[in-house]
Amino acid sequence: MEITPAEEDTIKKALGASPGSLGAVGIDGIKTFADPSLKGRSGMTTGANEDDFHLSGVDVDRDIKVDQWVDVRSIADGEGCPSCSNPLRVVRCIEAGHIFKLGRKYSEAMGVSVLDSEGNSQIPTMGSYGIGVGRAMAAIAETCCDDSGLIWPISVAPYEVVLTVVKTDDENSMEVADKIYKDLKAHGIDVLFDDREERPGVKFADAELIGIPLRVTIGPRGLENGIVEFLDRSDPEKTQTELGVEEVKDFLLEKISAELDLTA
Repeated sequence: MEITPAEEDTIKKALGASPGSLGAVGIDGIKTFADPSLKGRSGMTTGANEDDFHLSGVDVDRDIKVDQWVDVRSIADGEGCPSCSNPLRVVRCIEAGHIFKLGRKYSEAMGVSVLDSEGNSQIPTMGSYGIGVGRAMAAIAETCCDDSGLIWPISVAPYEVVLTVVKTDDENSMEVADKIYKDLKAHGIDVLFDDREERPGVKFADAELIGIPLRVTIGPRGLENGIVEFLDRSDPEKTQTELGVEEVKDFLLEKISAELDLTA
């Protein structure tokens, strides 16, 4: 069945009233289709099929003869688009941005006016638009994660790098970590220096949970060979890479710069 919007003169001829005062109570000779959400509803208000008049206290089951119950509130996957007839797809999404057409409601109430190009006073038509920061973060968190926690993209991460010291009572480990920390900070990289007296597993789990994308692990065993371990959380293989202590800064600067270039 193809359904098309009726013109106002057709509506008035069939129901005796203009759009805005229409209803299904007492109509005859016209098939009535109703959404299942209306079953059993009472205390409703509807048009009386007389211009500028409405009926209240309407009981759908008692007052309206429904010929067929059909879902008319929501579209189904594959239904035709009303504009182009192409099949519609139903997908999950999130409203990250929004636009509101405010008209002249607030500009008139506030007495706002502007001069046009000819110097005449005009009341502006208002609108507002914006991005929901909280919704954007929720969308990122929903798509950028694994079983261990969040994986913030570098472009929005509160810290790009976490320095995890395996043994905080090892003087050499702390000195190396402190130097790397200061070098990275000096080059504008946001770093979380985890020097808590906790087990390495606890530190790793916490960093993964809060979503820091890059991790450098510093321990006495690796430092014996002049190396630290690097992990990129976004790497699906979770491969740990050995880096020389002196190459950490340049390696991270290059990686972060490349990631930011991709998102620019």
